[in-house]
Amino acid sequence: MIGHHIDDATVTDILTRLGLNVTFADNSWTAIAPSWRFDIEIEEDLIEEIARIYGYNSIPNNSPLAHLTMKGTPEKLLEANRIRMALVDSDYQEVITYSFVDPKKQSLLHPQQEALILPNPISSEMSAMRVSLLTGLLDTIVYNQSRQQNRVRIFEAGLRFIPDSNAESGVRQEFVFGAAIVGDKRPVHWENKSEAADFFDLKGDIERILSLTSIRHDLQFVAKQFPALHPGNRLRLCLMAKKLVLSELFTRQLCKSLALKANRLYVKF
Repeated sequence: MIGHHIDDATVTDILTRLGLNVTFADNSWTAIAPSWRFDIEIEEDLIEEIARIYGYNSIPNNSPLAHLTMKGTPEKLLEANRIRMALVDSDYQEVITYSFVDPKKQSLLHPQQEALILPNPISSEMSAMRVSLLTGLLDTIVYNQSRQQNRVRIFEAGLRFIPDSNAESGVRQEFVFGAAIVGDKRPVHWENKSEAADFFDLKGDIERILSLTSIRHDLQFVAKQFPALHPGNRLRLCLMAKKLVLSELFTRQLCKSLALKANRLYVKF
């Protein structure tokens, strides 16, 4: 434990001089502490006493040596940090939102998805576990818009929680990415005219990230119905049985309920 071997005879002598009743057999010591040594209760207490009497200066200061083998990572896997860096390079900022969300807002975004309700929540606005990152991303946009930050480009990586009777503890945890953009395509500058970001900007960012992998040739965009989105403004990206929802416009009623000043762009993957 201390990283240094001390002779058996020395250990026995030290413990005896400390007033302990010591017996040594089968390469182990049995020590009974005297009544006045109430500070000796566990094995680590004995080791500390031995090291103290033996002398800390007598214990050589050597770095531990371990033979480690690097674990190989297949090139076909794209690490989460690489995705983060790709989004940052595209002028996104990472956010971290609560896993607890307002069940009323979440039901507006995912009316057909059951959520896990907490029995003892922090507050009524944080009483449900999120089933996607969308609720937190939209709340972040509203927060920034309320402070005159109209150009927002954000992303988040985190867990979503899906009730599943076959999963451990009755909930399935899935690691997902989400991103949202709103406002001008580029930062305000006197050389450039103001140009609002559109659906294809978001689509291009996702294609740029997926181009880092070998599955970029397996992308397929198809129409998808989504209750929270405006009719005719939703698209699904199918990728080897994995589904990615791209949306351009939310319904006006939803924007009003969430206090969004304009329709949003959103992607989840």
